[in-house]
Amino acid sequence: MIAEEYYEFLTENKAFVLGEMMNELDQKVVFMEHPIYGDEHEVIVAFPDHELAFDSGFMDCHDMSNPDSKEYRPFFVDSTFMLGFEIWL
Repeated sequence: MIAEEYYEFLTENKAFVLGEMMNELDQKVVFMEHPIYGDEHEVIVAFPDHELAFDSGFMDCHDMSNPDSKEYRPFFVDSTFMLGFEIWL
């Protein structure tokens, strides 16, 4: 599903918000649960300021939201969903 359509699907279906954070680029990141598949589906990362959403590849938010490590923090850079290790290394 295209990132814009995915975000719209999540908001229209009132996807459960697992948490949110601001990353080092001052982007608001929202972690969501899939409205149909719930915790059977990987955590969804949404960037509300851009109205985009992506599957994260992670089954929980811990590594992505860990304040002690930015290795797995989600970012939206150059029109792409990226993790910290793809940017900082």
